[in-house]
This record gives sequence, structure tokens and C-alpha cells, in this order.
Amino acid sequence: MWSDGSTADTLQVRVAGLVWVEVNDGQCTARDSIVISVLPSLGLSLGRDTSFCEATSYNLRSNLGNAIYRWQDGSSSAIFRATTAGVYWLEATANGCTERDSINLVIQALPRFELGADTTLCDGATFNLIGQVNTPGNVTYRWSTGSTNSSINVQSSGVYTLTTTLNSCTFSDRRRFTFTQGPSFELGINRGFCIGEAYTMDVANIGATYRWNTGATASRIRVTQTNTYYVDVSLNGCTKRDSILVSFAPIFKYSLGGDTTLCAGESLLLDASRVNASYRWNNGNTTATRTLTQTETVWSDVTVGGCRVRDSIKVQFIDLPKGLLGRDTSLCDGQSIPLQVNVPGATIRWQDNSSANIFTVTQAGLYSVRASAGRCSVADSIRVDYKPIPQFSLGRDTILCNNERLNLNPSVAGGTYRWNDGQTTIPRQINQSGTYSLAIDLNGCSRSDTVAVQVVNLPSRLLANDTTLCEGRPLTLQLQVPGANYLWQDGSTTASFTVNGAGIYWAQASAGRCQIRDSIQVGYNPLPRFNLGKDTVLCTGESLTLLAFPGADQVIWNTGPSTSPSINVGNAGIYSARAILLNCSFTDSIKLDVKAIPTVTLGPDTLICDDKPHLLRANASTGAQLLWQDGSTLATLSTTTPGIYWVRPQ
Repeated sequence: MWSDGSTADTLQVRVAGLVWVEVNDGQCTARDSIVISVLPSLGLSLGRDTSFCEATSYNLRSNLGNAIYRWQDGSSSAIFRATTAGVYWLEATANGCTERDSINLVIQALPRFELGADTTLCDGATFNLIGQVNTPGNVTYRWSTGSTNSSINVQSSGVYTLTTTLNSCTFSDRRRFTFTQGPSFELGINRGFCIGEAYTMDVANIGATYRWNTGATASRIRVTQTNTYYVDVSLNGCTKRDSILVSFAPIFKYSLGGDTTLCAGESLLLDASRVNASYRWNNGNTTATRTLTQTETVWSDVTVGGCRVRDSIKVQFIDLPKGLLGRDTSLCDGQSIPLQVNVPGATIRWQDNSSANIFTVTQAGLYSVRASAGRCSVADSIRVDYKPIPQFSLGRDTILCNNERLNLNPSVAGGTYRWNDGQTTIPRQINQSGTYSLAIDLNGCSRSDTVAVQVVNLPSRLLANDTTLCEGRPLTLQLQVPGANYLWQDGSTTASFTVNGAGIYWAQASAGRCQIRDSIQVGYNPLPRFNLGKDTVLCTGESLTLLAFPGADQVIWNTGPSTSPSINVGNAGIYSARAILLNCSFTDSIKLDVKAIPTVTLGPDTLICDDKPHLLRANASTGAQLLWQDGSTLATLSTTTPGIYWVRPQ
């Protein structure tokens, strides 16, 4: 019988809960139960039926995070890439449950069109580019120019792209337009010339072909007759035409005269008068004449009957400067002065007939010069005097020893003094190191001299006080006198000396002519030596007396504050003592081990049967070495005769 009261052999369970069954064979009854749990639905979904664009794919994804998958083609990944229309299904198994879902995919046609092949046009042309879509539906257009019409007008080089959209599906095409630069030229405005002149027209464009109405095919032609001229220029498949009227009229001649040089203050009248003429000068004047008073290059255009003639003249006014050499001057002995004359275009003549622009004066005298340019000239002169330079010396560079002074007393009558530190008096007493410079000025002429002074201040003592050291201790004597040379009693010259024995030691320091010597007496006290003995082993209960230096001022043991020269020890360990005598110390140590006394037993006396061997076994303490009366050293001894047997630990 089942828990729901049914009595069939089987029970179909559809709800969660406890299910039990009782089985009775007529005599005995047995019961068993089971708890049934209903798992929740997986909730598998591939989404609604949908469409995707032609020539693309659509990814179908399971919405479950962890399951076992099987698609309609038997594949088992969580994602299926669909490339064709149709019905697709997925079975997912998780937590013992399996569910299936399906989806219908439809392919949406693309809004296709063709923009055509890349095109080359001439500059200035316009091309109507059409991107008409024949696919039915509400198609939208988007050009790379931003236009949303189905066509655009192209007038410049570039790549033009059109993207069409229909039901979220897009299609793009592009077309490149290259606008070739055609010939670039201008013949300009109509021109007029005088008979006898020629006019050259040049419309050169690299790679172009040319055809003039004169029949010429070059890029340049030269014309001398009145006519309307035109040319066709072809470049990169593009042709351009331009025309110009060139006329030629009778010509006349006139002259402003030859180039002229005048002196400052003069003037020159330029006259370009002609009958029925018009005038234009380079300064904008339109009169027939013009008066010049300064250097200038002048041109004038004279036009008669439409023909224009130009002439020019260069007029230079020489304005020679006054006071070429300046005022009279005075120099100091040994100096020189360059007298320089800079008059562009002029010739120079000095008092010695030399003609350079510069004349160098090295001695007193009167010097003169004349500068000439054309018929203009100017002269000047200058007197140069020389004054003596003060003569003095501060002497050679000097070394001073402790407390010495250097007297600097240069004297120049009528001179003024200035030291490099600003002082202005003499004499000076120098007692410090340094470089001393003095400049003496006499009537505007000065001279300087310098002396370097080094003051060597040697110390009053080189070595320390007399001292006494402990036996075996070295003493390093160190000298510290910057810049000095050293000498020790043994002839060595280093900055330090190591003392290893008693005696009197001296050192000498020298700097230039300065010198100092000092000495020190070094004594040595003996060490309070003693010996605590070799490392020792004691038996338990034994003791050992350790004796340090009996006559020491102080004995310090590592066992505690005791200062006695001896101590009694019985425990294992390392014992050390430091003996101090006259501030010199000596230390020794000993290692002491303590071992337990070994024990051994053979047990009680025993009785054995005749002729039967008996094994005596020694029970000894750990690590003990044994010795039997027969000299054996094993832990046991076998015997067959009566008697007294002994064993002892070693």
C-alpha cells in the first residue's frame, strides 16, 4: 500500500513530498520511504522570431548560464551562428531537467545600388551622382557629404560614399572622382607698345599642348604687330582658350643725361620736356622737370601719343664729414691709437702720403689727413701727446711663518693708489695669505702689480703628551699640517708613524722656510698574565679551583661580582677571568664539563647446573664502558665454572 492509499505495484509521482510504501507477505510488513523534489523550470529562451540582413549572420545564444546544449545540427556550444533563414531549435539540460526552444529566422534583402566606376573630370565640371535603390520599401540615404537625397552634384576631387538603409539593413558603395587640373594661364589685359618693341606671351603648362591663331604650337610667342591673339591650351584632356589685343604705336627718344657726382650744397635740374607729352617720375611727380639736392637714382616715364619711354640717372651728392680725426688726445707710454677715416667712395691721404683708412699712432706728434671724392675734399688734423706710466714693484711671491709680516711700500710721487680690496693707502703690513694687487694711477696712466702671500701657521705642538701603554698595544702618531712636509726620527716622511716599543719619538713639519719639531716619550706596562689551565672534565660531586693573577689591582670573573683572584667551580660551563693591573688587562678562559659516575650491576648470586653455560649480563648506566675480570669489554660474559665474577665501569 502506497502513501496515497493505492495498492498497485507502481506509483506515478507528480508533486513533491514524502512518498512511502508498505509491503505485506501475509506474515511480515516492511515500509520504505523517499522524499521527492520537483526542480524548477530552466526557463530556456532563444527569443522571438526575427530577421537578419542579407550577407550577414545571426548569433543564437542560450539565456542559461550553465547547461549542456544540443542544437538541431548536433553542435553543443552555447552560441550558434546562423547564416541562412529557417527554424532553429536548442535543447538545454541542467540539474537533471531538459528543455527545448525554437526560433524562426528570416533574411532581409539589402538595399543594393551601384555608383559606378571611378571617374576623372576637368576642373570646373559638375557630375550628377545617382544612387537609386530598386529594392521595394522605405529606403533612407546618407552620403559622406551629409546629404540625404538619392543623388548629389560632384564638383571636387574625393571619394564619395553612399549608405542606404532599409529595415535596419545597410548597403554602401563608393566612387572616386578626380578633377584634373586643366591648363592654368591668363594672357592678361590688352597691351600697347611702341613700334620697334616686341611683346612675348608665355602660357607654359608642363605637359600641355598649344595652338595659337598664328599657327604656332609652342608655349611662347613673340609678336611685333598689332593684332588680337588667342591660344588654345590642352592639358590632361582639358582645353582652355584666352585672347588679348596687342597694339604698337610710333616711338620717340629723350635723355636725362649721364650719371653725375656733386658736392653737398649743390643742386641738379632734370628736364624731360617734350611736346604734347605727359610725365611720371619715380616719386610720383607729373611735372616735366625735377630738382635734386640729395643722392638718388631717378627715373622718368614720358608718354607721347600712347608710347611711353623711360630714362634714368644716378646722382650722388658727396657730403664729406667734418672733424675726421676728433680732438687732440694724450696716451700713456706704450699705448697706440688707430686713427680711422670712413668716408665711402673717398680717397684718403695722410701726412706721410699713405692712403689706408686707418693710421696707427705710436709716438707723440701732429697727424693730418685729407679725404677726396671727385672734386670734393675735406682735411683734418690731431695732436697726440704721451704721458709716463708709473714704475713700481710689489716684489716676488712670499711665504711668511707664524707671526711674521710683509711690508709693502711702493711709492710713486703724485700717484693715487688702489688695492684689489679697495684700500687706497701705503704702506701695508701683510700677515694673511692671499693675492694682493695694487694699481697706481699717475696723470691718467696706471700700472698694476701683484704679489701672492702664503702665511704658514705651523701648530705649536705636533705630537700628544708623553704616555704609557699596555704591553703589545701599538700607538699611531698622526701629523695633520696641511701643505707641510714631514720627517720622523727614523728618516721616514709619511704623515703617520706607528710605535711598538718604549722610547722617545720626534717628528718635524716643514712648509717652505717654516719648520717645527716635537717629541713624545712612550712607556709600556706589562700585562697581568695568568693561565686557568686546559679544558677539564669533572665527575659529579668534584670541584676545581681556578686561580687568576694574584697581584692584580682587580679580577673580574664572568660568574658574578666576585673580584677574588680565585674561585671554586663544580658545574659545567665556560669560565673566564679578566685581571687588571695598572689599567692593563689580561683575559683567559676554561671550559669545564661534568660527567656522572657510571654504575653497573650483575644481579644476585646465582646457582647453575653442571656443564651448562651461564650468560652474565651487566646492567650499566648509559654510555658506560665495561671491563670484566678477564679483560673483556662486552656487555655480557659467558661462564661454565663457578666462582666470583666482577665487572666495573670505566
